[in-house]
Amino acid sequence: MIYLLTTSTDCDHCTATCAKEFFYQQDCQAYMDQRLEWAEGPTYFEYITRREYEEFYPTVRDGILEAFEDGHAHCVYG
Repeated sequence: MIYLLTTSTDCDHCTATCAKEFFYQQDCQAYMDQRLEWAEGPTYFEYITRREYEEFYPTVRDGILEAFEDGHAHCVYG
């Protein structure tokens, strides 16, 4: 099995991290190609172990909302 961690930031400064498993390398490569083709911002891939995959919890961060809530709408991280 192939375990892949994907982190991507879209044009609205939302950053999402997810993990997927693949049986074949060509399926993994097709997934990465599709993600990069439709990416709205930086997208990173990292191979992880089975244990890391099993313990992983998906995350989403909204950079613009965080900046607004912190009172710094002019300074967005993400």
